[in-house]
Amino acid sequence: MEPDLQDTVLIKTIGTTISKMTLYVCCTIAMGMLISTCEINEKTILQCEESCGDSRGIREVTSTSCECNDVPKINSRSFVLPAK
Repeated sequence: MEPDLQDTVLIKTIGTTISKMTLYVCCTIAMGMLISTCEINEKTILQCEESCGDSRGIREVTSTSCECNDVPKINSRSFVLPAK
């Protein structure tokens, strides 16, 4: 083999190895993040309840977000009897 050809093969091999290592590390980090964010703890739910309040209520709670209902809930104590 010629020296230039050997250098080219070596550079391509090193480049391929570095690319594969980077891909594996990124995939491992992404999987770890997906696994670790699947849990919702009680503190997150309590914060969401506090933010939405009793009148609106919670629509959805995930480990990364809290959605409140758009329309306030009707509370049984909020009805007023009409005057005669």
